[in-house]
Amino acid sequence: MPRDRTGFTLDDLDVVLERRGKVVDIDRNDLMEILTTAEHEAYRRRSGDLTCGDVMSRDVVTVSPTTTIGEAWAIIRDRNFSVLPVTTDDRKLVALLSRENFVDAVGKGLGRPSLRADKRLERGLHQGFSTRLPVEKIASKDPQTAMTTTSIAELVPILSKAGLHHIAVVDETSRLIGLVTQTDLVMALFKGDVGGCPPSAPMAQN
Repeated sequence: MPRDRTGFTLDDLDVVLERRGKVVDIDRNDLMEILTTAEHEAYRRRSGDLTCGDVMSRDVVTVSPTTTIGEAWAIIRDRNFSVLPVTTDDRKLVALLSRENFVDAVGKGLGRPSLRADKRLERGLHQGFSTRLPVEKIASKDPQTAMTTTSIAELVPILSKAGLHHIAVVDETSRLIGLVTQTDLVMALFKGDVGGCPPSAPMAQN
């Protein structure tokens, strides 16, 4: 829904229009669509011709479908990653493993600063959750992806609508070639405002 991608709602529009005491000869849903389109156009203006290929992290750490949950969590924890792409030996993307997947598998509270993740995993193990299970058991399959040619302006609403913090970049054969994070997008939008030049290739930051 457009309202999910913006900072205001249809109710907000009603309040403003009532305060102004004016009648606008346009359906309120059409008006919301116009404003949302304008917001997307602003993204396009700020990002210029930047694409996923310009801003993505290329040196992405991955795991295989048979990597154990315990091993994958150690990588996420030790490197402070938010996501790990799950790929085959030939780099074909099959799933994404995020911290949220661990929350769902072990129980709410895994990612809270007041609760140690290791303790949560240990508790989950006692409750029948095995850290020796392969990651393919809990990873999100068929994740949303983008191409190197996908523009940043196209990507922003996709991430916003789906509530994603990252998106995998693949080639025509579904092989992983990069990862775009919210941090990459923020940097790209700021640099687009300043100079309109593609940013330098970012360092790996799953």
